Amino acid sequence: MLYYIIQIIIFQLLFLIIYDAFLKRETFFNWNRCYLLITPVLSTLIPLIKIPQFREIVPQDYMIHLPEILIGATKTDAVSKTRLDAVVLETVNFMSWKILFMLGTTLITVLFFFKVFRIIKLIITSPKQRQGNYTIIQLPDSASAFSFFNYVFLGDNIPAKEKETILQHEIIHIKQKHSLDLLFFEGLKIVFWYNPLVYAYQRRIQAIHEYIADAKALQYQGKSQYYKNLLSQVFETKNVSFINPFFKQSLIKKRIIMLQKSKSKQKSLWKYGILLPVILIMLIYSSCSKEETKEIVNQDKIEDSQIKESIKDGVITLQISNFKELSTADKTKILEDYINRKIPGTDTYYKIIVKSDNTRIIFGGDITKVNANKENQISDEIEVPFGFIERVPTFPECDSELNEERKKCTSETISRFVSRSFNTELAKDLNLKGRQRIHVIFKISKEGDIIDVKARAPHPELEKEAIRVINALPKMIPGEQKGKKVNVPYALPIVFQVVD
Repeated sequence: MLYYIIQIIIFQLLFLIIYDAFLKRETFFNWNRCYLLITPVLSTLIPLIKIPQFREIVPQDYMIHLPEILIGATKTDAVSKTRLDAVVLETVNFMSWKILFMLGTTLITVLFFFKVFRIIKLIITSPKQRQGNYTIIQLPDSASAFSFFNYVFLGDNIPAKEKETILQHEIIHIKQKHSLDLLFFEGLKIVFWYNPLVYAYQRRIQAIHEYIADAKALQYQGKSQYYKNLLSQVFETKNVSFINPFFKQSLIKKRIIMLQKSKSKQKSLWKYGILLPVILIMLIYSSCSKEETKEIVNQDKIEDSQIKESIKDGVITLQISNFKELSTADKTKILEDYINRKIPGTDTYYKIIVKSDNTRIIFGGDITKVNANKENQISDEIEVPFGFIERVPTFPECDSELNEERKKCTSETISRFVSRSFNTELAKDLNLKGRQRIHVIFKISKEGDIIDVKARAPHPELEKEAIRVINALPKMIPGEQKGKKVNVPYALPIVFQVVD
């Protein structure tokens, strides 16, 4: 959801930059009105549109998550087995951004209806006069002038010679249905009250409304007299964002400047064509982007800062603040890592039983500890998200037409190589104790080489050793997607078990 909101804000910002840079000085007022009404809608729709063909335009990264490798244990670690009745992941109702969002939405909604109530009160309590399809509302002891749907509000203090011009101006707002535009943005403000660009959009649409009404009102009065009307006094316009005031201080200067401008030439309409390639780029970006990333860094952040644990009657309960936002794979991965790090007597693999209960997912089953020197330490029961690569990278000895066999052989070969090559004497040199978790990310290039190796560990020397070992992996047969060789990222968790 957060990623979707960020995309909306970015797209709206781009649309507004285009408007301010190329369009707002043009006298194509109706075109600009359409632009300002359509682009905020496009900003909310484009992130939801995923066009598969566009994914082929941009090279994709397909992350392969390898099973965890346990190194450093000794042969004296006999195979042991424990029983875990249940580990429960459930939602914690924290005062989160969701509550803040609802409070903001509620406040903006209340303010909106308060403004509507003020308008309705004026309509009910003020003298009124029906003229054709609209109604004139007389405001005693006021110099305000504005319109709202089919109602024109005119203050009694407005000079009689100016009233006709102002009336014609407001009638144009009514005929053009400008109130609908402003209510549309009021609705956007209720949903996106935290987005400053919605308010920027509303200010620009209000300016366009005045430009349209001014241009048509000049037919009833000369420019000179119209300027005098604009500058004669500051009217006491009601502070309501969805009415069309005749006099608004922040717009008077802009309106006069726009009245003095010559009409834009038709050839300037090409500027609206800029919108097409921009929308195309946005669609490509949206189609190729992924909202949920599988980076290990993010998983650690969730584990360390947002998980609370409690034990009662043999049941371990893990409370996760953003439980609902996590995918099932993420929930399982958090549990796997938790068991590996926190529960005594578990190291490498286990069998999981999954049960769901509304906001809870219950995991239970046998958890088995195995000797790190056993070649079968990577269990077939572990569910490893291997991505969507049609043909994964592999070693020459693992080459097979069956992709699953390639995956299994490759992961086992990497596991054996790392276990054999890692310098376990580092524990003594660095005076390390307990379990040391190392996260490694690397890529198999289109040529089959190991590239872009990065590691994160509790000690810099562990990072250097992990990078050294991964860089020493033999050359591989590169991965393929749709018949083309591609770079394939790998994520490899390594647990360095320091035995006392």
